[in-house]
Amino acid sequence: MEAISGFFECYHHTTGFHEVDPYGIVHHSVYLIWAELGLQNYLSEAGLFRTYEIIRINCKYLNPAHNHDEIIVRTRVKKIRDENTAGLIFPFEIISGHRLLSKGEMVIKREGSE
Repeated sequence: MEAISGFFECYHHTTGFHEVDPYGIVHHSVYLIWAELGLQNYLSEAGLFRTYEIIRINCKYLNPAHNHDEIIVRTRVKKIRDENTAGLIFPFEIISGHRLLSKGEMVIKREGSE
């Protein structure tokens, strides 16, 4: 994983036909899949737990992705504990070239923990 301004590049992907609408724009739900794949890769590379529950996720859509775009998901650990949960907070960014497509954060906890 390569660190860029505190973020690590965790997932590289070329968008495909199955992810776009008839106009060639990636459906908004796909961004959350990419974000979670980036998180899975980050946790795996960091040697952290592999089974987890997403407690909360938010995503701000800034620019559309299109068919055949090369995207990169970057993530990092922001905070170990949230004031409301015993979870890990992971901000993420999804980029294509120099365009920031979306950003947000996920709060997760180890599966089965309180």
